[in-house]
Amino acid sequence: MPMFPARLKELWRSASNRRSRGGIREVDIKGTISRFAALEGDTADQIRQHYEEEIYDYITGMPKGAVFFDLGASIGNVSLFAAAHGLKTYAFEPDPKNFEALDLNRRANAHGDLQAFEIAISDGSNREGILMSNSRKQRRGDHHKVLRVQENAVHSSVLGLLDTERVVRTLSLDQAIEQLGLPVPDYMKIDIDGSEVAFFKGSTKTLANPKVKGFMIELYKESPFYPDLLRTIAAANFEAKGAFQISSAGQVDVGLFNVEYVRKSC
Repeated sequence: MPMFPARLKELWRSASNRRSRGGIREVDIKGTISRFAALEGDTADQIRQHYEEEIYDYITGMPKGAVFFDLGASIGNVSLFAAAHGLKTYAFEPDPKNFEALDLNRRANAHGDLQAFEIAISDGSNREGILMSNSRKQRRGDHHKVLRVQENAVHSSVLGLLDTERVVRTLSLDQAIEQLGLPVPDYMKIDIDGSEVAFFKGSTKTLANPKVKGFMIELYKESPFYPDLLRTIAAANFEAKGAFQISSAGQVDVGLFNVEYVRKSC
């Protein structure tokens, strides 16, 4: 009998993930319905299995009208959720296949406050960058897409799988705000697969702005650059509020965490 309620819950989740109208799939993410014209890959698996729920909980705690940047937006699940909760949302995704899905999904939802950009956020040293990926994971929404940077903090098991390269547009966060005429974010979700050192090098002006209240970032704690990242974040006047172990396909990704940071009190 104890297993029966769990089975009912799983059936409900499965049914909610199958509802579709005219090729558009409606998915219930923590009580919020988003419409997906493209739903596949690792990201779809994570949605169905309710992984990384802490990101959605983080968003629901933000006030309506806040400016939210989604860096590494994939096919747009987090961006759609944020826009549905009344946030002015700006999504950045460099991979062409992922961006195609992101744009299709954006169009499938009536969110006027969601804009998407096919851009990698880096240190701003180059107008173009090389995005490396795993040819065995070529669906939209699949992971293992890593920007080539000098100080790559990606999970060590990933680097050996990257066998495909393509040129993508890159900007630093400071450049993106200035050149695209964007508002300074109140909050950010940062999932940029190893480019964290480059990100912080290119975001000093933005992070110094007191309007930025905090961010949630995926960090690999086994990276040799992790101690430097901690010092950089502390120097930017942010402190950790909570850390959440990340799992993939039901298995714990050792050393991989989503960490929420908030601006230190003066």
